[in-house]
Amino acid sequence: MKLSISLSVVALGFMLSSGVCHKMPNNHCEHEVVFNYQGPLAGDGCEWVATIDGVAYHPAQIDDAMKQENLHARCNYVLTGDTFYCGLMPMKLPVVQITCFKFLEE
Repeated sequence: MKLSISLSVVALGFMLSSGVCHKMPNNHCEHEVVFNYQGPLAGDGCEWVATIDGVAYHPAQIDDAMKQENLHARCNYVLTGDTFYCGLMPMKLPVVQITCFKFLEE
């Protein structure tokens, strides 16, 4: 009986410690992002496009501070699973939610 309780305590300790070791701080933004305005939707544009690590995405939400042409920053993101269609020959942009954003220091 003591052995099974001891093993349970040890197993619980490993589970708790393994979750803590791999967490990243919330303020660590990993990916390079560039924001560009691609014209209004009504004029066959794509509005704001976030190019993250060389791949174009449509941000689900974008703060006014991010709305700067050719803005270079760092971010983390998650794919929403949605696709945004825009442009004259419809471009298909995956939709992302920006979860971390930091301006690059100049």
